[in-house]
This record gives sequence, structure tokens and C-alpha cells, in this order.
Amino acid sequence: MLVDVVVLLGAVILWELAHIVLLRRRLDLRERQLRDVDEYGRRDSLTGVANRAALIRALSSALEERRDVYAFLVDLDGFKEVNDSHGHPAGDMVLVTIADRLAAALGEDAIFGRLGGDEFLVLEDAPARRFVQVVGDVFATPIVTVDCRPVQVGASVGVEHVGRHRTADQVLSATDRALYAAKYREDRSADSACGRVVLAVPASNGWIRYPLGATQV
Repeated sequence: MLVDVVVLLGAVILWELAHIVLLRRRLDLRERQLRDVDEYGRRDSLTGVANRAALIRALSSALEERRDVYAFLVDLDGFKEVNDSHGHPAGDMVLVTIADRLAAALGEDAIFGRLGGDEFLVLEDAPARRFVQVVGDVFATPIVTVDCRPVQVGASVGVEHVGRHRTADQVLSATDRALYAAKYREDRSADSACGRVVLAVPASNGWIRYPLGATQV
């Protein structure tokens, strides 16, 4: 009789342990699924870098913490021509390649991502001139598209000190104005998209522009 009770208790304990293990596995799976959903919600589906929502959150955090950082709005020059001439798969390849190169050039701790279209946003404490030098290599080398054709794009960059503003929208509006100054400057030449990076920084009497050609990298 005693043996039967011990066996029964043993069976119950084993069943409970198995149930606990199964429950733990289900909870772990659920946690992984939630993390995956959260991570997916922060990532751009094409390039895998941070998406607009994640960038806005990072920018808002920088404002709340009053961090001494700059926002660099990077817009690709010549991207429309690649899409028109080689098709959207080639354009997608350009975006993915630029994102990968930016990640390698900026390092693991950098905060950057794709705002949308052919625009990327970078939050850095680097001075404007040093930033241009860092990203110069990103655009200096042609990109081989899916049809094995080399294409090359450049970039216009607008920069703004985050601490001058109170909201993320204000920062983005300021970088957009600086970007416009870089992209539509008077000395713009027809072939300036080929591997060039031009950055515009607001100054008291207008804009300071830092051009960097592919041959200067």
C-alpha cells in the first residue's frame, strides 16, 4: 500500500514537473515572439536598419536627456535616375548597400536608420566636417546591382544641433531645410551625384557647405 502511494506521488510530481517545463517553454516562446514583434516594429523592412518610428523615439530621448548630438539627414543624389534606368530592384539594392555601408562606417553604437524613401537619419556627436569624411567612403565606391551593372550615387546632407529644438519634428524640419540648401546650391553640376557628399550647416549669414568628392576620399 505504501509503495503504491509513493509511486502515485512520484507520478504526480513528475507530471507537475513536466507541466512546469512545458509552461516555461510556452512562456519563453511567447517572450521571443513578443521580442520579435517589437524588433520588427523598430526595423525597416527593406534595409533592416531602424525605421522612422524608432528614429523618432531615439530623437525624442536625445531631446529629453539634453544630449549634445547632431542630427544628419542624408538624402541620396541620383537615386531616381537609378530607379528609372535600371528598375526598382536596382534601387532597392542601392538602399540596402548604402545602409550596410553606413552601419560599417558609423560603428555599432551609432544611432541611424531609414526615415523613408532614399533618406537616412544619423544621430552623432561628430562635427560636420568629420562626419562627411567618415561617410565619404560610403558613396565613393560604385554599387553592383542585381543585373551586375555598376551604379553610383552621391548624397546631400543637412545637419542641425538637436539641442536647439524642443521636439523631434522641429529637429527634422531644421535638417530638412539644411538638406535643401545642400541639394540645391548654386554651384550644383549635372554630374555631381557621382560619389559626392555635400553637407550644409546653418550659419548666421546663411549656410556653410562641405563638399567632398569621390577623388578626395
